[in-house]
Amino acid sequence: MTTVPISTTVSSEFPLVARFAPIIFWCVGATGLVGTVNLMRIGVGLDAHAYWVAGRALSYDRPPGVVDAFLYSPLFADAIRPLALLPWPLFLALWAVLQALALYWLLRPLSFRWAFPAVCVSLPEIVNGNIHVLLAAALVLGMRGSRAAWLLPVLTKVSTGVGLLWYLARGEWRRLAEVGALLILVVGCAYLVQPHDWNAWVEMLIRNRSAGQDGPALLVIRLVAAVTLTVLAARADAPWMLAFALVLANPVSWATGLTMLAAIPRLRTATVPLQAHRMFVVPEPTGVAARAV
Repeated sequence: MTTVPISTTVSSEFPLVARFAPIIFWCVGATGLVGTVNLMRIGVGLDAHAYWVAGRALSYDRPPGVVDAFLYSPLFADAIRPLALLPWPLFLALWAVLQALALYWLLRPLSFRWAFPAVCVSLPEIVNGNIHVLLAAALVLGMRGSRAAWLLPVLTKVSTGVGLLWYLARGEWRRLAEVGALLILVVGCAYLVQPHDWNAWVEMLIRNRSAGQDGPALLVIRLVAAVTLTVLAARADAPWMLAFALVLANPVSWATGLTMLAAIPRLRTATVPLQAHRMFVVPEPTGVAARAV
């Protein structure tokens, strides 16, 4: 199947938006460059350093907001351990390369006038070293059929697993069951190996459930909005809307979380088949009713 570049589809569907959007987007890209410079003054790889430390010696003693606080599951620390055994400068360089490759793949459907400012907006994320770019890639892969890709959001920024409600809203029970079974299998096996670390992670999440800068009330509002948007996306067969849902569901509403919107170009070109057993589907008229129509 031949895919049409997203810039072409936007231009044809929304000509007025396409005329002014690049100017606005380039201005936003300029703010990304300013943010990158400010982050480099504070320190490069602040979040990546927390992963490097956890990969070497996992600990959940540091609360959120503290330098080198690690908030993800033990499985994430285990996955990056081979990389974390490298010296810090080499780890940081390879981590940035991994993010850059993921970002390149996500933005490849865009033309230059859209891709370049998108890269500028994403630069603070790469400098900081968080996992938002990887979450965007996981979302695309998950929507393309990879059940394992959903493990990344669920076992890191837990609330961003809201995307799984796509299957629930569409009544795709088999796909939801497959992801659930894989999650139970992987976590179950990992728990048997290191139960103390998993218990410590869950206790840390419960203990700091309202420790975000937004406060519990705003977090609940954002989660409700994310769930609503996910259901609407499923009803409208619009997987690209899930990127906005993940941004809303992000545990902490940092500006770098907007990098998850990099999933949109790939999701816009994705083909999502309609399911005959979707929830809330109005059945087509048959028999006499069909002839009347």
